[in-house]
Amino acid sequence: MSLRNTEYVIGVVVYTGHETKIQMNTTKSDYKVSKMMRLTNLAIVYIFVMQVIFSCAGAVYCAYWQDDNYENPYLALHLS
Repeated sequence: MSLRNTEYVIGVVVYTGHETKIQMNTTKSDYKVSKMMRLTNLAIVYIFVMQVIFSCAGAVYCAYWQDDNYENPYLALHLS
């Protein structure tokens, strides 16, 4: 890069921080989410939590039930 028609240049940097025009234009915009997408995401989280709760409850109930019915011969729970 060279200067034309002049012998010297005087320059002053006034401010170079986060509020410069270039820095302010490089920020990412907010992600737009519709109400339907927000509701769908909430429903998916709710269904996942309910599945985890029901799975844990079912596993605990199965363990108690097997413990209570371990001696019944028609269930064939013995692996001996």
